Amino acid sequence: LRAAHLTIEALTLDREVLRIRDMLSLKYSELVYNGFWFSPEMEFLQHSMDFTQRHVNGEVRLRLFRGNAIVLGRSSPNSLYNKDIVSMDVEGGFDVSHSEGFIRTQARRLQAYRNMAYPKGRDLPSV
Repeated sequence: LRAAHLTIEALTLDREVLRIRDMLSLKYSELVYNGFWFSPEMEFLQHSMDFTQRHVNGEVRLRLFRGNAIVLGRSSPNSLYNKDIVSMDVEGGFDVSHSEGFIRTQARRLQAYRNMAYPKGRDLPSV
């Protein structure tokens, strides 16, 4: 059941919402473990978790095999996946020039790190 829920969440929740939800989950379990079920911070976390779940619905097909749940398929009316948006083949769906600014922005961060970690243009370590 948990595997099915997580796969539907991956289909219906934004990547950043999933990351924040995962961070809050750790605090949530800590509060439960310490017995703070009726604390104001737990009430805040519970409302936050409930908010993330408002669009999580759908159908998951699973195969149970030797103690494992294998996802065979999933669908949701609230899926964030849109094949026309992710396709580079659909005319008007992808403009390469939009990538340039993103690449430059990410490159600045990486260049700053390289300049700090490897001053004077030393070669990068081999991987």
